[in-house]
Amino acid sequence: MMSDPRIMRMEAKGPEGTGMETWEEIDPKDLVAGTPVQRGHMYHDDPQTGLQVGVWDCTPMTTKMGPYPVNEYMHVLEGSVTMVHEDGSEETIRAGEDFIIPKGTPCIWKQTEYIRKFFVIFDDPSGALAEDKDALRIIRPQPHGELAAADAGDPAAFTGTVPEIQAHTWFTDPTGQMVVGVWEANAMERPVGPIGRCELMIPVK
Repeated sequence: MMSDPRIMRMEAKGPEGTGMETWEEIDPKDLVAGTPVQRGHMYHDDPQTGLQVGVWDCTPMTTKMGPYPVNEYMHVLEGSVTMVHEDGSEETIRAGEDFIIPKGTPCIWKQTEYIRKFFVIFDDPSGALAEDKDALRIIRPQPHGELAAADAGDPAAFTGTVPEIQAHTWFTDPTGQMVVGVWEANAMERPVGPIGRCELMIPVK
């Protein structure tokens, strides 16, 4: 299924009237604890590019240590999850927080309570992995962290005044196709026209 080329408002519990569907059972061979039940709704699913965007929830579980199979950005809506690193250190991500797991990162997903999240998965068909093994770690974007001036691009792309833009990139996959960052701009307006990329936007308060 490939989504329609239109702006979609993602609902925290799936589309009104249909909600989320129960997804297939997680393979018990991948678990060390729990009998999780997962549900979700896919807002965008393009098997040709490996891009998926949706909302997901799940009951408690703990997976086995292993390389994370995809590049994934997650915004936690409810509950929490603790990511266990290969060296045994842990990071807990709670509701309202974001994190990124680069493909190939050795980790354990330890979830002791219900969780619900928005997600963006990019599984590049090439299978490219980061060459720097130190880059294979959990990344925690800071929405209110320091930003730097960014180029607004072609002035003709705006109606009226060209905005002042500040931004910071927290993650770029090895192919340069998936980028996660923080972006802010003052008031602006663009003329109607095609957008050359897929983008998930979450307002920062």
